This record gives sequence, structure tokens and C-alpha cells, in this order.
Amino acid sequence: MTRQTVAADALREASAEAYAAFCAVCAEHLAGAHRLLADPEEGEWFEQLLDLGWRAASGDASEEECAEVLDSVDLAELLGGVEQDDPAFLTGQVVALALNTLAVYLRPDGRFFLYEVWRSRADLDAHNAYPPLRDFLDHLLDYLVAPPEAYLDTMISPHPDAPAPARG
Repeated sequence: MTRQTVAADALREASAEAYAAFCAVCAEHLAGAHRLLADPEEGEWFEQLLDLGWRAASGDASEEECAEVLDSVDLAELLGGVEQDDPAFLTGQVVALALNTLAVYLRPDGRFFLYEVWRSRADLDAHNAYPPLRDFLDHLLDYLVAPPEAYLDTMISPHPDAPAPARG
């Protein structure tokens, strides 16, 4: 836990460029999994996305280009309706990390949006009970300067694999 606190403190004091570079490193770290599991067409797009993230982190990307890419991605489609043991779940998470690099570049004040789609509340509860995540969440305020501004919401539409509702 001490190592995580030191890293969180360093990120809190990091410049916007350093924070964007950190996000790019996170995406690059998992890019190998994406290269192994994604289809070639998606892989080519991901490499362009990763390149744009590195250019953003170094100040060589335009805000317009980054915003255009972010606007073109449907996160619900990218992350929704996939079982955690499906390779598409992992590739979607890696793409989300790369997209986060662009979001951090465009919003250097450190705010970000975490968007998750879960099949059921039970699946989300099981995820949140995972011991390392539980430990992190229990100590979240130790890593932050101020309490997070968080909003929880529930999707109106059912999971794509859910049975259709009975018609009366």
C-alpha cells in the first residue's frame, strides 16, 4: 500500500503533460494483450490511437484531433455486453486506457470520467468485492486531495444477453 500511496502522491503533483504520459504508459503496458487478441482491423485503429496518445502526451497532437477521436467512440458499445472472460472485454479495457490519455490531454485539471457497463448488479458487486480493489476503494480518500465528485446511474436498457421482458 505504501508504494501505491507514493505513486498517487507523485501523480497528484505531476504536470498535465506528465499525467498524460503516465496514461499513455498504462495503455502501452497493456497494448501487447490488445495486439494478441484483437482482430487486425481493430488492431490497426488501436495503433493509431496509441500513437495519437503519445503525440498528445508530448504536446504534438491537436486538441481538435483528440476530441474528434473521443467523440467517434461509443463507450457503451466498446465496453458493454461482454463477459469478463471474453477477450473482447480485455481489448475494450485497453482501448479505454488509450482513450483516457486523450481525455487527460484535453482536460489537464485531472478530472476524468469512469464509465462502466455491467451485466447485472450482482456482477458489479462481485467485481467490487475483489480484495485489491476493495482495499483501494477503502483507502480512496488517502490518495485524493479532496473527495471525488461521483455520480452513479443505472442504464435504462437491459443487458443485450438478458431475456426479453414478457409482454402482457
